[in-house]
Amino acid sequence: MIRVPTRSVPLSRKLFSLLSVALMTLALSGCNRPGASRTAAELGDQPGEYHAVVTNPSLYSIVRLENGVVMAVGTDGAVWRSDNGGASWSQGEPATTASLQQLISVPGTKRLVAVGTEGALVYSEDEGKHWTAVNVGVTSNLQAAYADPQGKFVIAAGVDGLILRSEDGGINWQRVPLPAPVGLGLLAGDARHGTVVALGGQGVALVSSDEGRSWSLASSGTDEAFTTLIVEQRSGDLIAGVANGKITRSSDGGKTWRVVESGTEHIIHMLQDPASGTLITLATGGKVARSEDGGKTWTTLSTPNGVSFAKLAQVSATKLVAVGDGGLTMNSDDLGKTWQLVSAGEQRTLNGVVFDAKSGAVVAAGGTGWVTTSNDAGKTWKTVSAGVPEYVHGVAVEPASGDLIAVGANRMTARSRDGGITWESSVMKQLVEPAYLFKIGYEPVSKSMVAAGGQSSWLLSGDGGKSWKFGSKQGPVYQGFITHPKTGAVVLYGDSGAMALVEDGGSRETALPVLVDAAFFRGEVDANSGTMWVYGADGALARSDDAGKTWTLVPTGTTATLYGGIFDSARNLFELVGSKGLILRSADGGKTWASVESGSTRLLGSIMADPKSKALLIAGDGGTVLRSEDEGKSWTPVAIGTEALVRAFSIEPGSNAILLAGRGGVVLRSVDSGKSWTPLKTNTGSRIKSITADPLSGNLVLYGDRITVLQRAPIHAK
Repeated sequence: MIRVPTRSVPLSRKLFSLLSVALMTLALSGCNRPGASRTAAELGDQPGEYHAVVTNPSLYSIVRLENGVVMAVGTDGAVWRSDNGGASWSQGEPATTASLQQLISVPGTKRLVAVGTEGALVYSEDEGKHWTAVNVGVTSNLQAAYADPQGKFVIAAGVDGLILRSEDGGINWQRVPLPAPVGLGLLAGDARHGTVVALGGQGVALVSSDEGRSWSLASSGTDEAFTTLIVEQRSGDLIAGVANGKITRSSDGGKTWRVVESGTEHIIHMLQDPASGTLITLATGGKVARSEDGGKTWTTLSTPNGVSFAKLAQVSATKLVAVGDGGLTMNSDDLGKTWQLVSAGEQRTLNGVVFDAKSGAVVAAGGTGWVTTSNDAGKTWKTVSAGVPEYVHGVAVEPASGDLIAVGANRMTARSRDGGITWESSVMKQLVEPAYLFKIGYEPVSKSMVAAGGQSSWLLSGDGGKSWKFGSKQGPVYQGFITHPKTGAVVLYGDSGAMALVEDGGSRETALPVLVDAAFFRGEVDANSGTMWVYGADGALARSDDAGKTWTLVPTGTTATLYGGIFDSARNLFELVGSKGLILRSADGGKTWASVESGSTRLLGSIMADPKSKALLIAGDGGTVLRSEDEGKSWTPVAIGTEALVRAFSIEPGSNAILLAGRGGVVLRSVDSGKSWTPLKTNTGSRIKSITADPLSGNLVLYGDRITVLQRAPIHAK
């Protein structure tokens, strides 16, 4: 797992701003709450300053630099750096939120260049500690980069016929015209002939004889996509793997190519032993092809269990390690003639692997921030970092410990003891597959954590999540639950009108009659009377006045879908929002309803009351925010500076400022009761479902595709 220290130190606000672009140390450590964690009372009443840390980016590529530093790049502009063979990692302030695909070093300098999706180009002058983005005015994905061995020029290539060229080590770039709008994913230089070669999809091969200033099409001998490219060390020939399992070879700098059979169906990766010249390729279907004559002829082997692997690393003259899907690795002690299968301990994809000669460690990186190391050439593995592995649908605070508990896809639960920075994940195997868990919350009467999700599944823990009572069966999805403020009874609701009542701390579950064949998405509770409501598709609204035991339908006069609501017990005011700009208002506690003009046709998904005023706020699709100062009788649109779907309100601890989260990594804050909004930097472009505030650290935990933590600055910073 990753750990970013959150210990408070007396810094000025200016110094904190400078530190927000410095490295955040990510070291393997225990998960005990730091002793210097703040309490809510120490947060003050001013809006917080934050530094964003994406805790679980997927890492796509890992390299070892000549100075021994190991670097990994991936989604959310992530660039991780390790000086000790992967035992601990640091993360600088990202210069982009795009997914970085490849990182290279520029010879003769300390500069690093990384390329990625949406035309992303970033460079570092200090070996990866700080990064700068370059805007070259392109949005096509960049997939490969190449630096001239003398550092004279750098080339980046990607889809849509995109080749960029730099003569100053990657700071300034010019687009190079190509003879066709081809997709390119591989680059290599042929020093013997003074050419640079670019390979891509549909057998496209381009060659440049003038350091990348101009390019011509070459005959590649295939119409299949190229998948890997190396320079054969003894002959200097270019050797490429192809998606149909063929090997292609060029002896004239990439101008002409000849095809060689490998005996496989799809080449994935290729490596050459520098001592013997032996070539080893990984292919789909668990195949390995070897050549001991420089690639002229090949012998095909089968790996254990027919598992496919993605990347190879050489550990010694005879030892190899390969990594791939499902957390599986394999190792060879005889330069790839025989292989042993080893699980690295997680059911996640490993995308890359390197060997660090200084520490003797094999370092592998992959999906959702997983980094694992081996000190015995791949025979055993130790996880260094393991971010939350699934989409997170809910995060709640467990009050007794102050821990955060998350639930999500594929029966996943996770726990954080340090304000959301590190997480311990597990799969609730007692639930029927595929039980996605959609909501988690705290029930104060029984002092229990409650969760609900797919396959009519529910979980209830009275000991802070150490053990769980549960129900699960093939059946409708439970979209969520509400709890009775006096009895602690839990009402589950979901698809096809399914409802159930869980009582006595999880000891008793009762299926409730189906009132309507429509999904219930949300629920509200009157804290004073205990009246409960659930609502959802087709305008369905149901009410219970006996702690959830019996329910009746309430006419709403609409067939639109109801997505959000709020019940104000003090004013006996009930408001519902939904599809096509729908707003419903009840001034008699939900007995009768009237439609209110919203001025919008957008999906409206959530509504909240500002804690500092009487204002009501609605959020929805297309960057829609509506505001009312007359208890919801009339609404005014508010510009928020984005067209993203904004879906969940929350309150910033201390300041009571309003927070609003949405897609595209959007988090907005309003300090004036929703009249105006400013963005908070999140360092992610992923979907954010909602925000949970950690009461001890003051951190804001953003969850959805990723878990991103906005770490709060020390309160005594001035």
